[in-house]
Amino acid sequence: MKPKKDFGQFIKLTNGLYLLTKFLSFVTIVAGVFGVLLISVLSFFSKNIASFIDLALQENDFSKWQFRDLNIPFDLGFVTGTNLVWFIVVMMSVAIVSLVIFYFMTRSLKVILKNVNEKNPFSHENVKHIQYLGYMIITSSFFSGLYSLVIWFFIKSVNFKLVDLGLLFVGLLILLLSSIFQYGNFLQEEFDTLI
Repeated sequence: MKPKKDFGQFIKLTNGLYLLTKFLSFVTIVAGVFGVLLISVLSFFSKNIASFIDLALQENDFSKWQFRDLNIPFDLGFVTGTNLVWFIVVMMSVAIVSLVIFYFMTRSLKVILKNVNEKNPFSHENVKHIQYLGYMIITSSFFSGLYSLVIWFFIKSVNFKLVDLGLLFVGLLILLLSSIFQYGNFLQEEFDTLI
C-alpha cells in the first residue's frame, strides 16, 4: 500500500515540475522579446545614448572608482558612452542566445515530465530529450565562457575562463544518464515483446 502512495506523491511532484517548466518557458519568451526590443532601441539610439553617457561621465569622474567590495580593482578610464552602449548590446545578444538555449531546455524537460506522468519514463523520446539536455548544458558551459570573454574584452583587468567546468561536467553526466535511459528503453521494449 505504501509504494502506491509514494508513487502518487511522485506524480504530484512531476506535475508540479511540468507546470513550472511551462511557466519558465513563458518567462523565457517574454525575456527574449524584451531583450530584442532593448537591443533594437540601444542600437537605433546608440549615438544619442552614447552622447548622454559621455556627458554624465564628464560630470562625474568614474575613472577613479574601485569596486573594493568585490576585491576587483576596475580601471574605468576606458569607459566611454559608445563602449558602454556596445558592451550592453553585445551582452544582451549573448543573453538572448542563452535564453534560446534555456527555452529549448525547458521544452525538453516538459516532454520528459509529460512522458513520466504518462508512466512511460524509458521511452525513446525521453532518451532523445535527455541527450538534448546534455548537449544544451554543454553548450551553455561555453556561453558562460563567452560572457567572461566579452567582459574581459571591455574590462581588461578581469580574468576570463573559456568554459564553465561545472556546467561541462553536469552536461557530461546528463549524457551518461541518457545512455542509462537508452538501456532502460531497450529493456522495456524487450519486456513488452515478451508479454
